[in-house]
Amino acid sequence: MNRLENQTTRHIRKALFVLPLLMGFSPLLSNLPEAAEVKSVIKVPEVYLVKKGDHLWKLSDEEYQDPYKWRYLWENNDYIDNPDLIYPGDRILIPGSFVDKEVVEIVDDTPVKNVVAKPEPPPLPIVSESLYAKSGYISDNEKWDGVIIHGIEDKVIFGKGDTIYTDISGKNVKKGDIFTVLKEMRRVRHPVTGKNMGILVQEVGVAVVSNIGDSNSTVEVLTSYSNIELGDYLIKKTDSNDNRYDPTAAKKDREIEGYIIEGKDERSTYGRGDVVYIDAGKKEDVLPGDIFIVYEKGKEVKTGERFSRKTTTLPIEILSKIQVFRVGDKTSTAIVIDSKKETNIGAPIRYIKE
Repeated sequence: MNRLENQTTRHIRKALFVLPLLMGFSPLLSNLPEAAEVKSVIKVPEVYLVKKGDHLWKLSDEEYQDPYKWRYLWENNDYIDNPDLIYPGDRILIPGSFVDKEVVEIVDDTPVKNVVAKPEPPPLPIVSESLYAKSGYISDNEKWDGVIIHGIEDKVIFGKGDTIYTDISGKNVKKGDIFTVLKEMRRVRHPVTGKNMGILVQEVGVAVVSNIGDSNSTVEVLTSYSNIELGDYLIKKTDSNDNRYDPTAAKKDREIEGYIIEGKDERSTYGRGDVVYIDAGKKEDVLPGDIFIVYEKGKEVKTGERFSRKTTTLPIEILSKIQVFRVGDKTSTAIVIDSKKETNIGAPIRYIKE
């Protein structure tokens, strides 16, 4: 018998020996826990894949039924340098719009020692950083940390990379401190009560302190979202969890009502993709990601026979839905995510649990 035949014989004998053992253990093997698939549905920001012939004007008309809102798409997609130049394969985030995505997780019930829990995924952003800054907020605190007083090159308009002087000084500031640059837009009064709600401010940039003097400081502009001008204000930048939707926090049962008190573009009516401001904030337990219905109160109508007519109130009519992405103490900033009819300043709102 040659060498190959000897090897083959040994392999056959080994297989005949192992097979009965495996057959004996088969009931035990069948009882082992198996990995299972767990499916869940989460909401993710809607992203549109550009096709040949697409342009922002067309997409705006399809998404918002208004081609003139192409600017919202541009502002919310920072990588687009020229709004006239988008190409097949580009991915465009649709601000304020979410889609359901099915997530499949493999769960293995096999006992494992020293299992390290996976960190929770970070909350999803609601709008882009650029739109978040440009939308701003209503501030009831008119005390800022400093003011832009001059530019090195005698310019009056500044942007990213420029060096500017501020009136910031003292022990409370140090080299490397980061400041948000704010522009005052207009004073806001409540459309229903007439109460002064504060000043609408817009974030126009971010600057870092590069030098500190006795009566002023020099700052370098790190980011600019819009024109920075003489007289714009600076406020110390703080870490914020705004613009992050946390589904676990949003599950709280709350009853919140209020009004739309202003809109970003100083118009009387607003639709999908527009930014508005409401008279509810942290004091009312509002959270980023909260969704409110905007409605019209039901009309009173006459019913019954001619001589025994009664008055009844019809149900409310839902005009639109808005989603909060920035929360202040008494007010919040939101984006219109669904619109059946145009939303008016002064329209009542009510929190809904999605």
